[in-house]
Amino acid sequence: MLKLSTRIKAVSGYVILAVFFIATILFIVDALSDLIVSDGEEMRLNHRQQAANEVVVRLYQAEVTGQALSAGKSEYLQDYATAMMNTASAVDSLRVLTSDKVQIARIDSVKILLQKKVDNMEALLVAVESDNSEALYQEYIDELLREQAEAINVPQVANSEVVRTDEYTVAKERKNFFGRLRDAFSRRKNDTVRVSSTTREVHSDTLMQSVNPTDSVVRLLSDVRDRVGNTRLRQIEELNRQIQVLRENGMELSREINRLLAAIVDDSARSAAMKLSRQEEIRQNAMRTLAATAIVSVSLAIAFLIVIWRDITRSNRYRRELEAAKQKAESLLAMREKLMLAITHDIKAPVGSIIGYSDLLGRITTEERQRFYLDNMRSSADHLLKLVNSLLDFHRLDANKMEVAISSFNPKQLLDTIYVSHKPAADAKRLLFDYECDATLDGVFAGDPFRIRQIVENLITNALKFTQEGHIGLSAAWDDGCLLVCVSDSGCGISDADKQRIFNEFTRLRSAQGQEGFGLGLSITQKLVQLLDGSIDVESEEGEGSRFFVRLPLGSGVEAEAEEGKPEDMDAAGRFRVLLIDDDRLQLQLTAAMLETAGSEAVCCTNSEELFCELDKQRFDAVLTDIQMPEINGFDLSRAICEYADSRGIDLPIIAVTARDDMDAGMLSQHGFSGCLHKPFSQRELLEAIGNAAGVAGKMELQTPHEAGHEGSGYDFSALTAFSGDDKAASAEIINTFIAETEANMSRMRDALDSGNLEELSAAAHKMLPLFSMIGAMAATQLAELDKRRGKTELADCDRDAARIVLEEAACVVEEAHSVVEKFMGK
Repeated sequence: MLKLSTRIKAVSGYVILAVFFIATILFIVDALSDLIVSDGEEMRLNHRQQAANEVVVRLYQAEVTGQALSAGKSEYLQDYATAMMNTASAVDSLRVLTSDKVQIARIDSVKILLQKKVDNMEALLVAVESDNSEALYQEYIDELLREQAEAINVPQVANSEVVRTDEYTVAKERKNFFGRLRDAFSRRKNDTVRVSSTTREVHSDTLMQSVNPTDSVVRLLSDVRDRVGNTRLRQIEELNRQIQVLRENGMELSREINRLLAAIVDDSARSAAMKLSRQEEIRQNAMRTLAATAIVSVSLAIAFLIVIWRDITRSNRYRRELEAAKQKAESLLAMREKLMLAITHDIKAPVGSIIGYSDLLGRITTEERQRFYLDNMRSSADHLLKLVNSLLDFHRLDANKMEVAISSFNPKQLLDTIYVSHKPAADAKRLLFDYECDATLDGVFAGDPFRIRQIVENLITNALKFTQEGHIGLSAAWDDGCLLVCVSDSGCGISDADKQRIFNEFTRLRSAQGQEGFGLGLSITQKLVQLLDGSIDVESEEGEGSRFFVRLPLGSGVEAEAEEGKPEDMDAAGRFRVLLIDDDRLQLQLTAAMLETAGSEAVCCTNSEELFCELDKQRFDAVLTDIQMPEINGFDLSRAICEYADSRGIDLPIIAVTARDDMDAGMLSQHGFSGCLHKPFSQRELLEAIGNAAGVAGKMELQTPHEAGHEGSGYDFSALTAFSGDDKAASAEIINTFIAETEANMSRMRDALDSGNLEELSAAAHKMLPLFSMIGAMAATQLAELDKRRGKTELADCDRDAARIVLEEAACVVEEAHSVVEKFMGK
């Protein structure tokens, strides 16, 4: 939680800083956009400034052309007209860009001045064109010649002249250059031209008069000079006046243009000043914002650093404490592991010895009191073994070391066996045991039958334990790919508060006071159910009993086919010569006794040197070795034995004997072992392990008391007679019923073998399997194999072999059962 809190704080700090920086960046970008992007007013001022500059440039061009034109260079007339028209167009453009009324008035005045300039230039050109002194001279000379000619003629002729003048007026458009130039500034009405036609008639007489030509020429030339000089003076004066007017007009135009430009420049300067002021303000604001951002960011960073540093420090402290606690927990787990191993080896081994010697004593003891003591010893040892196994199962489940072994099995047969095995216990407590199994389950399914049996037996054991009167029940059904098992009882029930606790480890309810156990049964059951991907529920009311519902998924199974061929036989009696090695002499003696009572030979060794000496002396069928020994462990010894066997070319199976439940046959096979026996083990398990390793499974037989040279039964008929108590007659009746049923099934199996009817053979095996399993008959293995063949039609050789083995052992069982009946009847 602290780690999550620190992460949230760190993320929150980064988010806040990021948001703060983004907001600051957006503000600065907005401010910079104001600095970078020009507004419309600035653009308008720039365009107006450009238009004003254009007016000045055009005006200068017109002025230069006008000066050339005023100097008499008439070829510049067209250029002057173009320049003035461009100037007028530039002035109009400037007027469009101006909104100030004062500026508009000035522009209008500039336009008027331009009009005046055009008019003045027109007047100047007119004045320049009026300078016609050559024409005057020519006119006066012509007049002089006429006068002189008249004076020279002797006869003077009287001349009379009649002048007739006709005048008329013609209205027309002005077509000259200045008219067009004037039209560029203002439109005027069309001009009117007056045309005069003068007719002069001269009438002469023939009167001749003599004149003096010299005097006349002098007088005429002098008169011409005076007249031309006066005309020239008048023309010069007019020209000077026009030039002066043109100059004054240009100066006034320049002043107006200057004022206009000054106004535009002032506007631009004011706009620039305002823009600079605004930009300065924006920069100041941006600077203050950046400074504030930096201060706040640093402050936030420091604050979050302090907070996160405090959390990290606290987290490191918690981590150190957690690591210390973890180390302590791991140390405790290691100690618990060692404890479990100690329980496995140091408790299970002595318990196994007690159970084994109790079995051996039971075979040679006939006195009732002694058998009673032995039965109590065996019962206490079995109970202690169950407690130890419960602890080990819980340890494996808690450490996730328990594995699921999926195999094909028949759920109905499994539940039938469970029912049969617990029926005597229910009868002993005078409880009604109701059993119901769905016929759908009488088939082949895939699952872990061993764990399923463990789950159901735990629940039935609890039901028997907490039910003093009434009934218990076991029912099973098939629903949507799952096995549904219900175990019910009419016991003391469970309160609602205790329902939440019953599946906890080492939990014992008040109603369980005085009952045996650690309080692990339901906890182990729940873990086993979860291991099989199932579910378990409970319904109970205090004082009205309980019902436990287990739902376990099962797959489709495949019927196992029997192995072809017959196993190798040892000798006809199925006897073994076995070499034993163990540092525990008691365990050695117990194992040797089990083998000897079964008619086998056992040689005991306590160290590897003795073992190899015995191997040199004689040949053995198998070697049984303990795994944990002080001199050498079982793995090293296995390698040494394998090397010894390979060097002599013999096949010597090695069987591991261990009290550790974390070792299995699969793991041990990788180290050269052919089998595995877990302490404590029974005589039947011992012989089966040796037979499997030696390749003669199915030929091992438990030695009957008569064959072993001892009195007593080789089979456990107590499961059949448990509910009869000390009533020997009832016990004898039960055994006789068992004998009759067994003989009937044997006859049925013989007939099936003769007729080759596999279905009938499997049905008989199905009937015999529960009872033979209860008495511990080794033929139960073959019966189970035959039962799995149900539904097949072809009788194989392996089926015949299994049936013969069953019939042989069944005969021994019947013989032993007759002996038990005779004992009960006192014969």
